[in-house]
Amino acid sequence: MGVQILTIEEFNQFKEEYRRDIQALKALLSSSGSINEKWLKTNAFMKKFGIKSRDTLQGMRARKEVNAKQKGRTWYYDAESYLPS
Repeated sequence: MGVQILTIEEFNQFKEEYRRDIQALKALLSSSGSINEKWLKTNAFMKKFGIKSRDTLQGMRARKEVNAKQKGRTWYYDAESYLPS
């Protein structure tokens, strides 16, 4: 295996992506360490907006009808930006 060398440009790009990821994570977490009410887990979002099927919610994500982020295996939905039709 050869040694890969990281250029300054690649390092700066990595650093910027890392910084954005940290900011996004901080936005998800409140000061107490729990998820803000703005970002709801799947079940809470479905209950709040009366969505009965996970398949419906997946379709909404695919059609960009709802802002969603995935952290690990958990999906979070932006309840403030969702406008039910």
